[in-house]
Amino acid sequence: MKTTIAFLGMILTSTVLFAQSTQTLTAQFQGYDGEVYMFADGEDFYDFHSCAKTVLTTYDLTSEEFVDEVFKISYTIKTDEDGDETWNIQKLEVIEIMDEDEE
Repeated sequence: MKTTIAFLGMILTSTVLFAQSTQTLTAQFQGYDGEVYMFADGEDFYDFHSCAKTVLTTYDLTSEEFVDEVFKISYTIKTDEDGDETWNIQKLEVIEIMDEDEE
């Protein structure tokens, strides 16, 4: 019985340690360099290592078409056993910026 409880505790602990939560930010697309999708928000820069296929069917981030476009980005961060982080885009939404003339 003690072995079963200890085993279940290890499984629950492992699940919690590897759980990912989705985070969001708003940033301007800077481009794709063949390895990472680059975004910036003021002086903060964000490099995403992968992008969901559903996102890439809507937004071809490998082209120049969406450079300088502002997006709301939903993403996850995976951390490997060495502590290295991989940022992954899960969803993108274009943010419409209104010009002062349009207000």
